[in-house]
Order: sequence, then C-alpha cells, then structure tokens
Amino acid sequence: MNCFTQSHALFAALVLTAPVVMADTLRVPEDYATIQEAAKASTNGDIIDLAPGTWYQNVYGLSGVTLKGRDGAEQTIIDGTGHDWSPIVMYGDPCTIEGITFRNGVGSDIFGLVRGGAIYVEFSTATIRDCRFENNIINGGQNTT
Repeated sequence: MNCFTQSHALFAALVLTAPVVMADTLRVPEDYATIQEAAKASTNGDIIDLAPGTWYQNVYGLSGVTLKGRDGAEQTIIDGTGHDWSPIVMYGDPCTIEGITFRNGVGSDIFGLVRGGAIYVEFSTATIRDCRFENNIINGGQNTT
C-alpha cells in the first residue's frame, strides 16, 4: 500500500469505530410530566420539546440543552406566577431557548445579587430565539430579558 491508500484506510477505520452520539428529544408532558424532570434526565445536546399550554413551573439547572416550545411562543408559555425566582435558571454548558413566552417572572435579590426576572444565566451562555417576554420584573422594575 502506498501512503495515500494507508491514510484512507486509517481514516475509514477511525470513522467506522467512532462512537455516534445522537441527541434525544425529551417530550413534556408525554415522556416527562414536568420540564424539571426532563431537565434532570437530559444530557448535553438533548432537546426538551415542550407541548403547547401554560406551564407554571420553575426550572433549575438547565445545562447544555435546547428548550423548545413545540408550537412556538404564541402557544407555549412559562408563567412564573406564584414563584419568587426566575422561571428558568441555567448554568454550565450553553443552552438554546426557542419558541416560548416568558410571563410573570420575578427576579430575586439574594445577598445583594439581583437574579433575572424571566431567565437567569450564571457561568453559562444562552441563545434565545423567537421568544416573547411579558411582565417580568426585577426589584419592581420592568425587565425585557
């Protein structure tokens, strides 16, 4: 075998033996009753697919996943009513959030640190697409994020 053929054979062996990592789609409520349960079960790259409706939940520790409203922001709402914390708290690996309306989130002042009204991101980054924000507050002021 010449060098060209050997390198192709090595490449083919590496490709054929490399593990294939597939993202899972975790459907709420079909597979998991709550968004939090799906977040706990998720691994990097997974998609949490949220059914239409209004969800009165807070989600702590979202990391490395996509949280997606199945039918878009007009049909999928996360409402922070009755909670004293941001509806979404994420840290760790970057996340994507898309197609969700965030409503009535309340930011908290903990030890002098003001936490986000709708989404709180710590030690992470977030990509937010096609989302709406309504009536989220921090320390009594209007919040648009």
